[in-house]
Amino acid sequence: MDKRLLLIILLFAYSLPAKFYPKRIQNRDRFTKADLEGLADDKMVAIHPDGCDLVRDQWNSPILFFTDPAAGRFEYLRYRVVGDADDTLRYSAFGGYGEADSQYKLPAEVMIHNLSDLYILDTDNNRIGRAIFNLPDFSVTALPPIATNVGLSHPQGFDVVETDQGLKIYVADTKNHRIVRLSADGSLEQTYGSFGSGVGQFYGPHDIARHGDFVYVVDTYNKRVVALLEKEDGTFEWWAEYSPSEPMSFLVSIACDANGNVFCVDKANCRVIKLTEGLEEFLWSEGTRGALWHQFLHPRSIAVSKRCDDVTIIDAYTKDTGIRFLGNKISILSASAEIEEFDATRSGGECPLTFKIDDVAGINFRITGPAELPPQVAEAYQCTVLITGTTFPSGTNHYLLSWDGRDQYGLPALPGTYQVTLLATDCYGHHDEYTVFGFKVKGTLVHGEISGRWTVDNDPYVVINLNEVGPGATLTIDPGVRVMFWQFWPGMGLRVRGTLSAIGTETDSIRFIPHIKEGDPAEPGMWGEIYLTAGSDNTILDHCQIAYGGEVGGMVSINFSSPRVKNSYLGYSKSSGVLISVPAFATQKTTPKDFFPAPEISGNLIVDNGDCGVRVEGNYSPRILNNTFSNNHSYGVYVCSETTVVVPEVRDNQFTGHQNTYVMHFYRGQPIIEGNSADGTNKKRGIAIGHITYTEDRAWDELIPWVVFDTIWVDTHATLTIKPGAVVKLEEDQRLLVKGSIIAQGTETDSIYFTSIYDDGPGGDVNGDGNATAPQPGDWYGIRFMEIREGEEGSEKAETRLERARKGNVATVLPKD
Repeated sequence: MDKRLLLIILLFAYSLPAKFYPKRIQNRDRFTKADLEGLADDKMVAIHPDGCDLVRDQWNSPILFFTDPAAGRFEYLRYRVVGDADDTLRYSAFGGYGEADSQYKLPAEVMIHNLSDLYILDTDNNRIGRAIFNLPDFSVTALPPIATNVGLSHPQGFDVVETDQGLKIYVADTKNHRIVRLSADGSLEQTYGSFGSGVGQFYGPHDIARHGDFVYVVDTYNKRVVALLEKEDGTFEWWAEYSPSEPMSFLVSIACDANGNVFCVDKANCRVIKLTEGLEEFLWSEGTRGALWHQFLHPRSIAVSKRCDDVTIIDAYTKDTGIRFLGNKISILSASAEIEEFDATRSGGECPLTFKIDDVAGINFRITGPAELPPQVAEAYQCTVLITGTTFPSGTNHYLLSWDGRDQYGLPALPGTYQVTLLATDCYGHHDEYTVFGFKVKGTLVHGEISGRWTVDNDPYVVINLNEVGPGATLTIDPGVRVMFWQFWPGMGLRVRGTLSAIGTETDSIRFIPHIKEGDPAEPGMWGEIYLTAGSDNTILDHCQIAYGGEVGGMVSINFSSPRVKNSYLGYSKSSGVLISVPAFATQKTTPKDFFPAPEISGNLIVDNGDCGVRVEGNYSPRILNNTFSNNHSYGVYVCSETTVVVPEVRDNQFTGHQNTYVMHFYRGQPIIEGNSADGTNKKRGIAIGHITYTEDRAWDELIPWVVFDTIWVDTHATLTIKPGAVVKLEEDQRLLVKGSIIAQGTETDSIYFTSIYDDGPGGDVNGDGNATAPQPGDWYGIRFMEIREGEEGSEKAETRLERARKGNVATVLPKD
């Protein structure tokens, strides 16, 4: 294959915009002896290439200068980056063995300054040669050498640096076992060092590099790298030293990058070593012996660009090795952290983090998890949070990583194990990442079959998917536990077909709430329901706080079951606080005729719910006792039975703040309603009751006005006792039908009132319409007493009739014998 074509192929690959490199230094290209022979017209290529320097021209094309000591010259190679205006691949040489201005003896190193000024370390002539590089025609013009009379002795390395005091030349004066600093014209300014192995001494220093305030010296035969501090007065101070742990190390060349990191070539171990500025830390070593891309045979010189990420290494010159062009890639060398699990619902977590990077880089942090998500959830959700960090220097860094515990949607992170990955980006856009560790967000994920015991140690318990306390199973929840419902999927709830025992205390309640952070606003309907169905009769919810659920139906939904809900807070449901009903899929025909569950709702605070405080639909005989109902959007208690045989019991409840409906509503059944009270904050302060057939004795007390919206029937052998002071208001065309008995025994001071719903006198404005309506004669039908004519069961005979009555002081009203 034509060598020029080969190079074009190689360089095209080099120019591709790939930024994610697999190793710390990226192999880009290499030139062997055969490659250069294909470019040189005279076939005179480097015999033994050595000290090098690398720059880029105005087209961003790399130009490499390197010495050829045996030939007494230096050579230079420019190769094209795809897309440049000038696509010429060029290779040339300058010099020859001798002492003339354009000749050199065993030149050890060449450097270029400002893309034009060449300096050649003319080792055996003990001087520094100079030349001008003409980029347009790719030629070199010799200039007179400098430093001819400063006493150099076989110098092996130097560095040309623009400082605040002007151009300076630093030389490793090898056989004098010292370093020297020269001015731009080659005058001697400063020396440092003597023969030996102690502080301030060198043994055959082979190379030197300066960056910032530090001068680095390869003290070859002492097997170390030395950092000197160049002080303001121009003198040097011993700062630090680094010695490789390998006893056979042979350090020969050194260079610094733009961020002050130090690169050193270990020829004996065929590797490159990287250290931080000032030799404070070892970063890495890269390379082994061999001819592969990541290997070296006898590396002898290194050049690192201070304006880009280029690294060039001169290796042994064979058919497989030679000049190596590399990319300096940012690497995260290590990272560790110590963090205890934290509760994402309470406060943010802070993680002390220690990591080491090999160059200046911006560090971001990616948090992902949790690892414990079930597959069906993980397919739809994964927490991925990117936290912007800051720019860090190379070496070991300590950072306090703060995370507020929220995922990318602003929700609290789910319980489980999370990974923190460091993402490093250097100034050239190169990237590296490092997964640091797994830490735990406190809590437990809830899904699938659930049972056993939930404890504060594993709190909160976050419901993330379908779940069930199955038939025969028991779930016990300890005081203080929070059961939280995930917000990513709406309508999360608990389904119980076994036994749920959630018994808190007055000081340590059990909470059923949305999975949000403390202090975040909550809204009704943020979760579904606690669904207590057939088999859950032994369930107890005692001293619980149940809030912001009830997306549909009720926040606590009871079907075919008789659980107990006691001493708890039920508030801010989007629907009813408690719904006792027959499911939509069930009908009267599917409900056993003798099955009338009797759930108990007692001692609770039931407030601010979007529908009723307690809604009962179907054949239930609930016991609703000693609760406080406040500010519910609809009725405090609503009971709509399907038969006349169920006996809801509603006693000793208090009602405040209801504005839209009566405080209670009863339809069918034979409810026991006693001892309840409602203050003046209720706009419609009344008990709505209708379509009732009493077959057992009942009493209406005086505490809350009674509003008859449909016929009340007192059947044979039943007695309805209306207590002194009671107010009974009937809506239009409504009546009381009596086949049994009514006992309405008032007193002189406590009359019993039977009147129109529009009468705002007795009992006040019960219908809450202000002055919009006024009572009229005939608003309601009356109280009709019935009997069964002998032999004509079901026929009516009016013995006594009270019609158009507004009020009365009636002692006892009985049907005629």
